[in-house]
Amino acid sequence: MSESLRRVKSRVTSTASSSNAHGTRTDVEPWRRECDESSPNASHRLKTAGSAVPSKPPMSWLQYPKPENASDRPRPAVLVGLPASPGGLPCVDLDFEGAGRAAIEHLAELGHTTVGVVAHADEFREQGTSFAVRFARGIHDAGNATGLDVTLVGSDGSGGGTHAAVDAILAAAPGTSAFIVHNEPALPHVRAHLAAHGRTVPGDVSVLAVCPADVAERQSTPVTAVEIPAEHLGAAAVDMLVDRIAETRPAEIRLVAPTLVDRGSTRRH
Repeated sequence: MSESLRRVKSRVTSTASSSNAHGTRTDVEPWRRECDESSPNASHRLKTAGSAVPSKPPMSWLQYPKPENASDRPRPAVLVGLPASPGGLPCVDLDFEGAGRAAIEHLAELGHTTVGVVAHADEFREQGTSFAVRFARGIHDAGNATGLDVTLVGSDGSGGGTHAAVDAILAAAPGTSAFIVHNEPALPHVRAHLAAHGRTVPGDVSVLAVCPADVAERQSTPVTAVEIPAEHLGAAAVDMLVDRIAETRPAEIRLVAPTLVDRGSTRRH
């Protein structure tokens, strides 16, 4: 189960407990059964009086079907993520365009002029996957605004694919002094391959990730990151869902502002 969905489960349970304490009934048992990690559907749909539905489950982002139209659903729902076509459903997601801008602006402030980006595989952008397209747009726009030379290469997240991506960046821009990694499985491979090239972090090259805090913290050495706030997204999704259950509201798209946490893997160039 993804971290955002764990936070959804925690928030719904907390909301239900609060409701019961105030004498109102919230039926979360069907949701708890389907949200259990042993359920094959746990990564795809969470049920209560409404549904908090992830729009991009980890193992099948490219194949995941379009969300149902709001009018076709028997109960209220909120999407965690922002698909290209939300189907009239409310959505909550990180502002990935803002995350791309924040990453570039941080490196520009440190004096870097040539930056490599290891992103998700090219298919994500070619097929219009929303978070990947928005992130690339933020990187592009901030690169233009700051004058940075930015090379973006996709990776499938494997060791071989990531090593090839790093090599492609260094071949295209040998002066690359910083890497942005928006691909969680690729992050440790980027660090390892840079070390194999004799480049220390942050002594020779800066590394910045876009990932949840726990991913950034559990690397061999912690990584400066624009954080994907799983807890905030999960809590916001449930709050939006509760509001829609309580009263009919227009569909809302809520983008959470990015936050950069410096853990020492970037330095002035």
